[in-house]
Amino acid sequence: MKTSNTKEYQGIWVFIEQEEGRLSEVSLELLTAARCLAEKKKMEICAVLLGDGGDAIAESLPGYGADRVYLARHPALRRYLAIPYTKIVSRLVLEKRPDIFLLPATSVGSDLAPRIAARVDTGLSAHCTTLDLNEKGELMQVVPAFGGKVMATILCPTHRPQMATVRPGVFRKGDRQEKQGKSERLSVELSP
Repeated sequence: MKTSNTKEYQGIWVFIEQEEGRLSEVSLELLTAARCLAEKKKMEICAVLLGDGGDAIAESLPGYGADRVYLARHPALRRYLAIPYTKIVSRLVLEKRPDIFLLPATSVGSDLAPRIAARVDTGLSAHCTTLDLNEKGELMQVVPAFGGKVMATILCPTHRPQMATVRPGVFRKGDRQEKQGKSERLSVELSP
């Protein structure tokens, strides 16, 4: 997804991790991180949720900061499977063009994020401990290096989306608010 015109890319996305209908708390933490970033740049926050069902989870996400929820439902998505998840999310990224995409630095997020980054031709910072925006609106992704003795700030100035996995517990889960959001159900075509 190489580009010199990064203005075509809008919004902050958060991958919502679930397994068998149980929402991962780190996903709510990432919605809080996205809200902090969105307030600085006035961006829409989109949650990306895959699963078998997921309607109850999708309905709860606006209360934690999501303005829009992309929901892909299929029985094969009940548990994480690398190939179908990568295919669905990559296609959505190429179609909708997010500026920033945050995923949890869990076993699922750490497996899925590099697969998506490779498919959409962008970079990825793994295990971030701090996120911020610079004066140009670029995502500053801070990762520990050399056993935590050095903190490196990584930028992705020419490729989109700017992708990062974020360690669980880095951000606090926000309080649930009364808020309505938009929901968009994605068509899912998977072969056995």
